[in-house]
Amino acid sequence: MAGFNYECGRSNNMVSAEAAGKITIGRWAKRFGVSAAAAVEVMSPTEAHHTGTGWRGKSRLTPVIDSDSTPTDAQVAAMKAFDESAKAAKSAPPRIVENCVVRYVTWPTTRYARRKPTEHVEAVAAVELFATGAIACVAKSGKRTTHWHKLSGLVIAKDGKIVGHCNVNRAYDEPDEIAKTICQRKLV
Repeated sequence: MAGFNYECGRSNNMVSAEAAGKITIGRWAKRFGVSAAAAVEVMSPTEAHHTGTGWRGKSRLTPVIDSDSTPTDAQVAAMKAFDESAKAAKSAPPRIVENCVVRYVTWPTTRYARRKPTEHVEAVAAVELFATGAIACVAKSGKRTTHWHKLSGLVIAKDGKIVGHCNVNRAYDEPDEIAKTICQRKLV
């Protein structure tokens, strides 16, 4: 039953899941005092539906779980441990790698453009790799760009070797080969 129910603010599938006794993982996790990310990691829900409108008006795909399901003591402990490790990772200092080459792909924003990506390769002064997965780059000019982990096809390389990569489609790209190529390209 595809489609969006504008009166309820969620997809028709989510409305029928709620009628069947399911709730979003965030509401379920709040009962046990853990984060939704921890609940998704430990409970591994197999069903997800679109709920509300998220960032830039796009609906979010939210995992759902039976409202009657109760985690075991071990699962609650694992969820709390996950939250503690995530909290510790946020406060850990970043790993800094200097004189790197960064490659990422951008897509055209207009709907009439031919949907071909543009590859960007930049030499940067330093890259900060945070334990949470976030990445910040400091350009040669000193300008700092944060949260590069959301970029498509991000590869960070130094001396022909991978320092970090994120959102790389393994079916089309091989990070090791990209690292060698972009380092050679920037040396020329």
